[in-house]
Amino acid sequence: MIEKFRYTAEIWQRSTGEGETARMERRQLERERDRALGEKRVMERERERVRVELQRCQARANQLQERLEEVERREHEKVVVQEQAIAAEQRGPSWEVMEDELEETEEELGCGGWAKVKVAKLKVAAKCLHGQLIYDYHRQLFRREMDVAARVSHPNLLRFLGARLEGGMAILTEFMPTSLRALVNRRPRQRLPLEHVLSIAIDVARALNYLHNMSPDPIIHRDLSSANVLLQPSPDGGWLAKVSDYGTANFQSQLQTVNPGSPVYTAPESHDPALQTPKMDIYSFGVLLVEMYTCDFPAPERRAELMESIDHPRLLNLIRQCLNVDRDRRPTAAQLVDLLHAMQ
Repeated sequence: MIEKFRYTAEIWQRSTGEGETARMERRQLERERDRALGEKRVMERERERVRVELQRCQARANQLQERLEEVERREHEKVVVQEQAIAAEQRGPSWEVMEDELEETEEELGCGGWAKVKVAKLKVAAKCLHGQLIYDYHRQLFRREMDVAARVSHPNLLRFLGARLEGGMAILTEFMPTSLRALVNRRPRQRLPLEHVLSIAIDVARALNYLHNMSPDPIIHRDLSSANVLLQPSPDGGWLAKVSDYGTANFQSQLQTVNPGSPVYTAPESHDPALQTPKMDIYSFGVLLVEMYTCDFPAPERRAELMESIDHPRLLNLIRQCLNVDRDRRPTAAQLVDLLHAMQ
């Protein structure tokens, strides 16, 4: 009996000791668990701090990248303008008068040691303004616009010669024998040679790049169309293109009661003066490319159909970029020059 009691007591003591050990082990595990949870919370806070810092650094990097791209874009546009000036010198000075533009008369004004001075007639184009549209305010604006036109000089811009203010206001420019619209109308749906399309397009893009980089403020054409791209045969059998009406953009917009420019070529944002930027001209340029390549009038309701017929993938992609509703995603005129050159 005593032995049985001792055995029971030993079992109880052993179980009590094992229970205490288990409790101690549990407390130890709980402490380790709490420590691990604490370390986890610290790590999570550190990870969140690193994530926020990474986002801040990424945002800063994006800002610096945008600034770098803007600087590179401006530098690139300056280089393009310089290259255009060099090309202009190689093609001939802007002051050169063609032989068929000047008619000499027999009337002499004097004679010197090395030359005679004669009366001559220079063939020019005179754009006569409708008198009923001219008021004092318009006259002042017209004078300012002519001052701007007198400062502009580029081989792909129609040369401004002067203006008449009295006896019927008129703008005098160099004479160009035809226009892109007339050329397209003579070839309904008969495509121009691709080299002619690209050559004319490059000339127009160069003109826009010059205008858009004018200082102190860019000049927005606002009315670019095939009627305002004038042509002159070039010695290589192609065409020299010059953009006209660039000097009267603001004046014409004051005379109009609707959006500036032809609705066919007008950018979607043109209705809001606050949104009018040089990218408006890029949109018009895209429409012009459609018209040039298809030799068909690019009415808005038919434009998608005409674009489907363009079988030049790179040119079609460029047109789509120009016609992007988001103006910020349209290329600059300088980029147009490079992209078109790459297609030649």
